Amino acid sequence: MKIEQEILEKIWKGNPEWLREKRENALKIFQESNFPVWKRLKLDLNFWNGLKIDFVNLTKPGFFIKRKSSSTESFIFTDISDALKNYPDLVKESIEKIEIHDQEKKLMSLLWLLWRSGNFLFVPESSKLKEPIFSCTRADSDIFSFNLIIGKKNSEFVYLDESRARNSNKTGFRNSLTVVFLDEGAKAKLIHIQNLGEKYLNVFYGKSFLGNNSSILWNLEEIGSEISSINVQSNLNGTNSKANLTSMFISKQNQKIDHLYEAIHSGPGTESSIRVKGSIFDESMAIYRANAHIKKGARKSKVSQKGDILLLGEKAKADAIPSLWIEEDDCQASHGASVAPLNFQKVFYMITRGLEKREAKKLLIRGFYDSLIRNVEDDRIISRMERVIEKRLTDVQF
Repeated sequence: MKIEQEILEKIWKGNPEWLREKRENALKIFQESNFPVWKRLKLDLNFWNGLKIDFVNLTKPGFFIKRKSSSTESFIFTDISDALKNYPDLVKESIEKIEIHDQEKKLMSLLWLLWRSGNFLFVPESSKLKEPIFSCTRADSDIFSFNLIIGKKNSEFVYLDESRARNSNKTGFRNSLTVVFLDEGAKAKLIHIQNLGEKYLNVFYGKSFLGNNSSILWNLEEIGSEISSINVQSNLNGTNSKANLTSMFISKQNQKIDHLYEAIHSGPGTESSIRVKGSIFDESMAIYRANAHIKKGARKSKVSQKGDILLLGEKAKADAIPSLWIEEDDCQASHGASVAPLNFQKVFYMITRGLEKREAKKLLIRGFYDSLIRNVEDDRIISRMERVIEKRLTDVQF
């Protein structure tokens, strides 16, 4: 894949010199690295060689982001391009901490080359936002976006980011990165709803860096796209920091899903929980991987991993792969996974109570996700997540 310098110059127009240098370094990485081969999803180099990116439209506003907040508290919520102009020091300090790791070289460097929009959220020290921050992206073309979120000391906030397709039949490529920095005592809840068109390739990276006594909830609801690759990583650097990573997905037809969740424990007394639930219909395929790394010195850390996947199609396939890498003796760790069909006895019981078979299955599947949705603790967001799941279950074949 060749990207003309003329296209890059249009996308980079107005960038400060330090950002241009980072992007030029990304260009070098992109040119020297290869696209990944995802064997389980059967995506090889032929797939990537056939990938078409509309470089011309990337220089134009190809998607629309609606930002909404009814909160009157002090915070900054704007486009990342505006933040580069109006809050350059804040943005620079954070971006310079972000690295491109070996396992994500090609796609992450491509993102750094091509992003030209996204969100910037800054919550000042001790600000506790009572109302959630909302962002909705409506896409009808390729999306390359970068979202930067900063929570200063003892701040608290809830952030909902939803992606939808304007045209469900349109082909597209979404490559997005959300990075969160939380200072001491900060608490954040991030909810991502991905409901793109059925012909989209979706690649999402989420990274969080946690200070002392800070905590984050990542809650992902993955519904749309033809192929979806998710990589969410929490870096528990501060003492007693906590990360709760939860995800739910419903796949159908020939949809392919590959999700990786990572918790890296560096500070003592840190805690992480990774909880994934999925339902797989028709001939779709899903892979869930969870990695927890407790480094030497992260004593008294706690790790919990659990993945449950429902097989709801005769040709559906799933893998659940939890893993632990422990370098510290004084810690607690557990993991588990299950891949199984819907409990027939529960379905039969509900049928005997007067429900139709399809409605009985739908009710059980909705209940399957309920505990993860309730983690959000905001009625409006819970209602939105429930509506997305209900719509998806209406579309699938039982």
